[in-house]
Amino acid sequence: MKKKGLTLEEHKRYGEMLKRMYADSMQLQYAFGNAYPKNKRVNKQLWKLYNTIVEVKSEADNELFSDHPTVNNTALDCYYGPEEFKP
Repeated sequence: MKKKGLTLEEHKRYGEMLKRMYADSMQLQYAFGNAYPKNKRVNKQLWKLYNTIVEVKSEADNELFSDHPTVNNTALDCYYGPEEFKP
């Protein structure tokens, strides 16, 4: 049985969460990367976290267009948009 997927409003809400997580992971990478050598475990783990968030955003974006095939490209703002990291 196929599950119903997310509504457009749910995609928007979770997209905002993922954008915040992305910005936060960038801030953590910046802070720890400047404080410790790149080969420290904490920096490697933060890099993995960042990459995982990027992958989740990409897959969630794919699901958005699968759930709502008639939505236009402005829906890209659900997962990609103005929220960004500023050091």
